[in-house]
Amino acid sequence: MKKYFFITICTLSLSFITCDSSDDSSSGDDDGGVEESDNRPRTTISDINFEQAIVNAGADDVVDGSVVTANLANVINLIAEESAISNVSGIEKMPNLETLNLRRNAVSDINFSGNPKLKFIFLDENAITQLDVSNLPILEKLTFDLNTVSTINVSANPSLEQLEFESNKVLNIDVSNNGALSVLNTVGNPALCIQVSEAQLNEIPNGWVKDDDDTYALICN
Repeated sequence: MKKYFFITICTLSLSFITCDSSDDSSSGDDDGGVEESDNRPRTTISDINFEQAIVNAGADDVVDGSVVTANLANVINLIAEESAISNVSGIEKMPNLETLNLRRNAVSDINFSGNPKLKFIFLDENAITQLDVSNLPILEKLTFDLNTVSTINVSANPSLEQLEFESNKVLNIDVSNNGALSVLNTVGNPALCIQVSEAQLNEIPNGWVKDDDDTYALICN
């Protein structure tokens, strides 16, 4: 009789323990557990206005000084006119960027070394002094009116259709390798020599505009 009583007590005790353990597990689920930290590589974005443009493009969710580097590959179009941007460091981490519109900002320097898919660039009314587009083989449109650029080399941009740099400091420009160029605006630069191909010289496109003292030539000294 005593043996039966002992077994009954043990069974009840085990049942109680099992139930109590189940309650603890349920409580842990309610708390949601401990989240793991995000250790993905990040790119520093020092200009808060530029990071806001990245947020607007859907590649970031909060302006906190950095962006998950892998997310920058998702930026195809970056449109940020009149956004008080002065520093675009980090743009070189956007390998799939196709359109960039930064008109009317305060950008002085820009690095396109990591943007080989860029087709359209609009940089009018900034503070740019140097511009290198030699790494952009499929570039079609480039405008940077009202900056202070003194040299621009577009010989590596055979697909270029539109080039406008009104009111800069360019002295010479060679467009002889840009057979698709239908729009060219060089107005407001110092007396400019525009080097062209023989075909271009024989039939200047209607969309080309220059100052009266600018000249077209097969060779510019």
